[in-house]
Amino acid sequence: MSLIRLLFLASDFPPAVGGIQTYLVGLCRALAEAGQELVVLSVAHDGDAAHDDSVPYEVVRVPRGSKAAVAREMGHVARGIAGSGRCDAVVAGKWFLEGPVAVSLARTLDVPSVLMGYGNEFTLHGANAAKAAVQRQVLRSVDVALAISHYTAGELVRGGTDPDRTHVIGAGVRPEALGCDVADVEALRRRLGIGDEKVILTVGRLVARKGHQTIIRALRVIRAAVGPVRYVIVGAGPNEAHLRRVVQRRHPEDNIVTWAGLMPEAELPAYYHLCDLFAMTSRQVRGQPVEGLGLVYLEANACGKPVLGADTGGVSDAIEQEENGLLIAPGDIPSCAAAAIKILGNPEYAAAMGQRGRERVEREFLWRHVAERFMRALTSRA
Repeated sequence: MSLIRLLFLASDFPPAVGGIQTYLVGLCRALAEAGQELVVLSVAHDGDAAHDDSVPYEVVRVPRGSKAAVAREMGHVARGIAGSGRCDAVVAGKWFLEGPVAVSLARTLDVPSVLMGYGNEFTLHGANAAKAAVQRQVLRSVDVALAISHYTAGELVRGGTDPDRTHVIGAGVRPEALGCDVADVEALRRRLGIGDEKVILTVGRLVARKGHQTIIRALRVIRAAVGPVRYVIVGAGPNEAHLRRVVQRRHPEDNIVTWAGLMPEAELPAYYHLCDLFAMTSRQVRGQPVEGLGLVYLEANACGKPVLGADTGGVSDAIEQEENGLLIAPGDIPSCAAAAIKILGNPEYAAAMGQRGRERVEREFLWRHVAERFMRALTSRA
């Protein structure tokens, strides 16, 4: 892999928390470990000094402020970095606010502009004519567009990117960061008060589109078929109160759902290793993003666990039917119950599926694979 000096513009970057932040820090670390020289230009955030000292590349921060102010400052600082001869390609972490800055700077430097795409952010903003116009201009002007899934690539092209320069590079995990001692898993089991129940796990924000309610409504049927079940929900969000009411109505006397709340990343491996099935049955909800891929499915697979998801957005890139998990129609409660029963009621089938999932991650979904696809897409630009 030849050395190319990369300038990443990423207003969404750790220590801020979110899916884009997680993706970009994983990609940047993998590129740096592969020998690429890169600089990340981001926004000041509480705790950023400790984070920036921990990564194997340079991070430059601009002050927090309005989006317009951040964009202006990013442009100014980026030109200074590029002027020092340290830039052969400009990468926009997302289309706005970084996209217009990246396109303008790349044209000035006569280097490629690269745009990262994740999911529903590339659906045109028809309700806001000015924003829609800026979005169309960015998507049509960028030299290379990189998508986390085939669904996202389709959204990019639909929005205006060149199909020949739109590439799927996927997402990655670090299995070494997901290891866990048996003692830690058993300690977690005791802390949560879980005995010999089968454990279904969901990790994700408590918002309507993540589909927790589908699983909650399927629990009674699942339990009748496979015996005691505990549904462990990791995460927090605005839909929590509603979900708790659903549980209270459907299971008023049962200790069938455990609300674990927000969890530090370092504590997640124990939860993955605790579960017998990882399930997140996302669905499309008007006004909310579609699931661009679902990194949590890959993390669960990396821990050797079978996964269950709904066939929406880019989830089918993460779950290959009957290979590493099962896909159902979004919101289909009977199918959710049947799929969970098929996995939980057949330990050998579940173990083989989890093993295939782990092998698939090792074969296709390590961060170094994503970095390799990133560089191939960039260097193949005509």
